[in-house]
Order: sequence, then structure tokens, then C-alpha cells
Amino acid sequence: LRVFKRNCGLLILGATGAGKTVTLLDLARQLIEEARGDAAAAIPVVFPLSSWAQQRGPLAEWLIDELKRQYRVPVELGRWWVERWEILPLLDGLDEVDADAQAACIAAINAYRTGVVGGAALAVCCRAEDYRCMGAALELEAAVTIQPLTTAQIERYIGRLGAQGEPVRRLLAE
Repeated sequence: LRVFKRNCGLLILGATGAGKTVTLLDLARQLIEEARGDAAAAIPVVFPLSSWAQQRGPLAEWLIDELKRQYRVPVELGRWWVERWEILPLLDGLDEVDADAQAACIAAINAYRTGVVGGAALAVCCRAEDYRCMGAALELEAAVTIQPLTTAQIERYIGRLGAQGEPVRRLLAE
């Protein structure tokens, strides 16, 4: 949250299963908690980018369509929110966009951000290796790479679960 708040444009990278989406959802939860106490705060909304390639248009239009499709937000209200920067897009799975559309998706995200002085706040998740091969770059202020947990970290966590962690401990031992 601190990195996001300082920069407002965040790329979350990591290997498959490293916890990129979990990190994005945790960021959403924290931003929602903050927004509850601040009526002027933008509403964080998670959007899976995999469907962007079907339209390949401006990100704002896709956000409006996704608000309707995923969250059943009426188009007029969705347009109101998007045009007034009332939502804070948390974009998951850039690597899940069709390979032939990834550069265009990156361009659409960059274009969306230029609509606000200082850049619109948003976060994007992507597998690190895939991002390096995309041939285009997001114009974001910060990037973090989620590191895989070590065996010792996993064992400590399961140990704290006590008897509830026993089935997982046995499974890992097998």
C-alpha cells in the first residue's frame, strides 16, 4: 500500500503462483478500507484484463463495459464514474491478454493514464517473464516483484496454525 500510495501507478510482477493476484486483492481491500473513511477517494475495482483483447479499444470504454458485465453497474453510472475518475482500476492478468494484443493493451493503459495530470492511479499484475517479452512497457512510476515463499516461511506459517495445519503439513511431507 505504501508503494502504491507514493507512486499511484504500480506494476506487480512475479512468477506463476507467486501471489500477484492475492497482492492485488489485498491492495484492493486496504484501499476500500481507506475509501470508507474518505468520501472523495476513488473506488478500487478489480478487472481481469483477459477480456480486453475482444474490444481492443480505449481502456475507459472497456472499463465501462466491464463494470456493466461483471458488476452489473448501469452503463450511465459506469460512464459517470470512469469519466470523473471515481474508480481506481486494479488490472489483473496482463499476461492473459492474447499475445498479439498485449502491446496494444499496454498502449491503451498508458493512454488512459495520460488523461489525468500526474497519471491516473491504477495497478497492473503480470507474470514477470511474460512482461519482459512483451516488447512494450507500461508507463508506471513503480514496480514490485513478488518473491516466492521459502520452505522455512511456509513451515513457520503452517506451524502457527497448530492442529489445523496438520493436514497441510502431512500433504507437504508426502
